[in-house]
Amino acid sequence: MTTYKGIVNGKERVTHALPEEKTLNRIKEKLKSEEGKRTYGIRKQTVERSFADIKHHRGLRSFSLRGIDKVRTEFNLTCTASNLVRINNMIYKSPSW
Repeated sequence: MTTYKGIVNGKERVTHALPEEKTLNRIKEKLKSEEGKRTYGIRKQTVERSFADIKHHRGLRSFSLRGIDKVRTEFNLTCTASNLVRINNMIYKSPSW
């Protein structure tokens, strides 16, 4: 645990931070850099697009089952189906040249 000392509103304050907070702060600083902004911009194009595809083309806007284990299984099956479609399209798609 990390201890921070400082003065707030004229009073001495001591705060404690968990080790995870140090990591989160490092990640936040990295995302503020130009490289971090570029990396995050690419992530939005790739990851968010996959979820949008699952919601729009696969029709998964809500789960049919209840319970975390059943929902996890349903989501995993949907992701597997989506990945199989992508693999099929990569293999059998005719070249554009």
